[in-house]
Amino acid sequence: TAVPTDEPVIIIVPTEEPTVEPTVEATVEATTEPVLTSEGEIETSAVPGAFSSEYIVAMNLNGSAATNVTLDLYTNSATPVQTLSKNAFAGGGVTFPLAQFNNDGQYSGVVSSSDPIVAGVYNTNFTGKLSDMYLGTSNPAQNVNLPLVYRNHFSNASTFYIQNAHSVAQNITVRAYLIGTTSPKVTKTYNSVPPNTTLTVNFASDSAYSAFGSGNGAYGYALITGSAGPIAAVSQTIRDIGSDRFMTSYNGLNPSTDAGTSLVAPLVYNQHFDWITGITVVNTENKNTTVTMNYVSNKGNGSKSISLAPNAVGLFYLPDINPKASYGSATLTSNNAKIIAMVNNARAAQGFGSATAALNSSAATSKIAIPIILNSNSGNAWRSGITVYTFGATTVTGTFVKVDANPATSGNKIVKNISLGANSVGLFYGPDFLPASNYTGVLYLQASGSTKIMALANVSNLVGGFSGQMPGVNY
Repeated sequence: TAVPTDEPVIIIVPTEEPTVEPTVEATVEATTEPVLTSEGEIETSAVPGAFSSEYIVAMNLNGSAATNVTLDLYTNSATPVQTLSKNAFAGGGVTFPLAQFNNDGQYSGVVSSSDPIVAGVYNTNFTGKLSDMYLGTSNPAQNVNLPLVYRNHFSNASTFYIQNAHSVAQNITVRAYLIGTTSPKVTKTYNSVPPNTTLTVNFASDSAYSAFGSGNGAYGYALITGSAGPIAAVSQTIRDIGSDRFMTSYNGLNPSTDAGTSLVAPLVYNQHFDWITGITVVNTENKNTTVTMNYVSNKGNGSKSISLAPNAVGLFYLPDINPKASYGSATLTSNNAKIIAMVNNARAAQGFGSATAALNSSAATSKIAIPIILNSNSGNAWRSGITVYTFGATTVTGTFVKVDANPATSGNKIVKNISLGANSVGLFYGPDFLPASNYTGVLYLQASGSTKIMALANVSNLVGGFSGQMPGVNY
């Protein structure tokens, strides 16, 4: 969970249509601290084409005053190679176009402001038909969990991008746990990683992780630790199966804030138009626990329970329960220990997939920020769908604000409302009301009566044949 702050936000910057209803990812809270955003570029030798951070967006949560937003870019030293700065209107958003970068390459970045901000990155590879988006991390931690990692399981290959968010160089240790085990199969330490720089771990191909295994069945989770201070991480996975390849990415989770005994997955699938969901669950504590998944769908309800030993990881595979050919939401309840979970949605035959964390219900609030909303009915044909889960009956107001524009100016702000019953899900579908050409915006959600809500954004590209997802930031 990222928290709105004026400290840096960490980001990593590389230079048949999917359902617009998003899946789940961990809640990020806005922060005035620099948002550390670390995102690495996938190795270009693995797939055709090149990766670009098509959209780097920061939004100003201060609705009454403008603020200056700075993006510092780092390569392999603690000194930024370039600094970009823009003014964000009150309640508005700004973009950092790649055209302003001095050089092509792979960077880590720190987005900062004196006011609370939220930042996001959307990476694309149009030639390879790959993309995903993720939130900047405003609360880096000394221990970070990647709840779903692959070492060539059904052609899924994971790469980790780990940013040193500490003020000095430190060692970073990766512990990789295989499904069905309770102790790490591989432990590897990387020494003296400079501050603000990003370490790339080729988990699927590096022989240092061979003891984890490779091929079908070689999946699990990774626990990453900084020797002296906080880190941030992004896990990216490519399933390279020719023209139907797809990519997923997600932020590493902080076990102390993202773990809980009650998690929510606002959107899951059980063989709904070839979409299938698997949910990996990690027991973060040193005691046994039983985890129950309750599935509420458009065709009825189902449930299943699994037992997890300390540090173990287990799997809920939606096709194992009824009703089939359905979609809905899921809650995960642990009776004895805090858990974290990753929701993996895939329409593999058509080359679509996403991985987003189940949301800790204790982090829910009545206000949410989402930093990337795209829409275009022609050209690149972007589509945005925002799924909102509410814990009580409420009216949710969505305020869509065009980036790099004053929200107070007519036409730069669009307001829509949806009414929801308790424990239900609603959808804001961008093409129904957003401008039809080249729209880039940010979104503020507000529930009436202080009702707690959570949200996910799915932003797909019909021409590129890919989609990205990110959670809303509760604040």
